[in-house]
Amino acid sequence: MEKLSLVQKFLLIALFAVLTFGTVFSWLGADFLERSFLALSKNVIADHVRGSVEHHLKAADLAGWDSEQGYESIRKALDEVRLGTRIKRVKIWNREYTVIWSDEQGLVGQRFEDDHELPDAFAGKIVSELSHLDRPEHSAEKSFEYLLEIYIPIRLGDSGAVDHVFEIYHDLDPLFFQIRQLKVVLWVTVGFGMGLLFLALARFVTVASRRLQEQGRAIQFSEEKYGGLLQAAPDAIVSVNVKGHIVIANDAAAAMFGFDSEHMIGQPLARLMPEQSRQQHQDGMARFVASDLPRSTFKAVEMEGVRSDGTLFPLELTLSRSGRGQDTILTGIIRDISDRKQKEAEIKRYNAELYQKTAELERYIYTFSHDLKTPLVTLKLFLGMFEESLDKGDVEQVKTHIGFLHDASDRMCHLLDDLLEISRVGRLVGAPQRVSFHELAGEVLSAADASIGEKGIAVQICREDVALYGDRARLQEIWQNLVENAIKFMGQQSSPSIELGFRRIGNEPVFTVKDNGMGIDPSYHRKIFGLFDQLDPNAGGAGLGLTLIERIVGLYGGRIWVESEGLGKGACFCFTLPGALQSPEGNLSE
Repeated sequence: MEKLSLVQKFLLIALFAVLTFGTVFSWLGADFLERSFLALSKNVIADHVRGSVEHHLKAADLAGWDSEQGYESIRKALDEVRLGTRIKRVKIWNREYTVIWSDEQGLVGQRFEDDHELPDAFAGKIVSELSHLDRPEHSAEKSFEYLLEIYIPIRLGDSGAVDHVFEIYHDLDPLFFQIRQLKVVLWVTVGFGMGLLFLALARFVTVASRRLQEQGRAIQFSEEKYGGLLQAAPDAIVSVNVKGHIVIANDAAAAMFGFDSEHMIGQPLARLMPEQSRQQHQDGMARFVASDLPRSTFKAVEMEGVRSDGTLFPLELTLSRSGRGQDTILTGIIRDISDRKQKEAEIKRYNAELYQKTAELERYIYTFSHDLKTPLVTLKLFLGMFEESLDKGDVEQVKTHIGFLHDASDRMCHLLDDLLEISRVGRLVGAPQRVSFHELAGEVLSAADASIGEKGIAVQICREDVALYGDRARLQEIWQNLVENAIKFMGQQSSPSIELGFRRIGNEPVFTVKDNGMGIDPSYHRKIFGLFDQLDPNAGGAGLGLTLIERIVGLYGGRIWVESEGLGKGACFCFTLPGALQSPEGNLSE
């Protein structure tokens, strides 16, 4: 016996697959057909019975069921209901799971607590199953092949709750006769369809095999002719057929995507794209092939690629096409544009920061000019009054006016100092050096010793020390501003206190300055870090302290936030300085 070719092997496998699929599909279809007919029959029968019973019967009609007279009364009432000729047996259950009527009178009064369908039926659900005719109570139904047993919830009372369940047995023999006929039609139809499918598949495989062989010979010739030039190209080059499968890939493409160049041949080009965009890519290629653009047209698009290890990267794909019809070949020149995208993102970020700083500068200039105008007006006013006092020779008034002039000029000096401080915050002015947290805290508390002593504030520094590396003056300014704020907004506390602490939230080192002073309303927790934003306009200063701190913390890649339950509850300022915990020698916090 001659050895089977690859196409013949494929056709044998396809024949087996078609037969298997046809058998499974027919079996599932027949089962679905039977289940659908049973479900439809159950609902139609149940709706008919429930509508007839609830329309003709009342709860009083089922009273006295435990007597012979009551049994006959219920029988007469059911005769008027007209349940249908195919209903072969009827049972009526009450909520105690007791049979209160049955066409087999011997079951009346018996309880069947192990009947699993009754709880669902009394919950309002229609329950059904094909009756098992081998049970003793079904001796009267041996002449039937199929009976559908249905539990139907009935509401006869005024409460609207299910108070009785009708259990009926419906003759399904005529229905199953129709189902058998439909199953035969289904099997014949599926068998005929599977036969046609196999013939079409055989034809398709034969033609496809012939075309693939022809195309393979053409590709082999092309590879031999242009292989050297292709491999020498610095860019990744990939060619695909009209089906989207790779037929040529150079070494640069293999290196870019992390595959072996030979392994890429025959793979779908969509495999080099993220899964969520593969369909969009395939649709775009199909439109490009179907377009009436000249064959030499180059079209560049940006998209994402995926390497063999699953990592994504941005790329630029330039497509061109050659050939006609089914012999069309699409060639893509692919460039990794990760560096370009990174630079574009940096430019975008810098533009956003520039826009933010420009807006902040505009606001600062507006506010500063307004605040600077106030002492200038004061100077002008008191200079006029000063001249009048000189003309009158009123020495005391002259001294008073001079005092006001000094205050106005001091206010101008403070504003100019704040302006100078704001201009410096964008950079570190001192050479970085090692300094400990305890050193900075000690220097800040020494500078504020007079204010602390005047208000009787108890100060505590945590025992754990941390080494920092950075601009000592800038780092000291953080604690200095926070301690001064804590003193300024201490309020009338009987036991005022300030704590300078250090803790870790997860693996993140966090510095804290905590007081038991006036506290901050939660709605202002973010607002207080804005330029010139002061919760208390009479507190003095220009409202720049927390803004300066936030910018200094930002220079070290950190963040700052406040924790306070509200007014009178004190406040705790928390901040991180990851950049100050690193030195040329390594991590200082470990």
